[in-house]
Amino acid sequence: MRQLRPSEHFEYYCECLLPYLSCKLRNQWHTNYPACQPQVLVTVLSQSWNLALLVPKVFAVSRCVFLYTPDDPGIATKVNIVRNLLRRFTDISNDEWLPFHDGSMLATFRQLEV
Repeated sequence: MRQLRPSEHFEYYCECLLPYLSCKLRNQWHTNYPACQPQVLVTVLSQSWNLALLVPKVFAVSRCVFLYTPDDPGIATKVNIVRNLLRRFTDISNDEWLPFHDGSMLATFRQLEV
């Protein structure tokens, strides 16, 4: 079996897994919580970057706020990658990216006002 390059991981996930998983999870969510129609999603970008794409797609929100830790080099490098993938593979029309760490946590939450 051939080892995938990092860029191939992104493409495979976005083109193959993301549509399948998001459809299955959205159907399950609508079945279990039919009255729940969120408009805004607030999430944290972590090492599991794929969740930052999956969750907004499942809930079909148009606005999403992503919190990330700018001091973590692994996360900081993923911000632009995930931002570009969001625009290509989801219907997010309004995304905000806010730094999130102990020093500015309260100020960040006050900025949200969702």
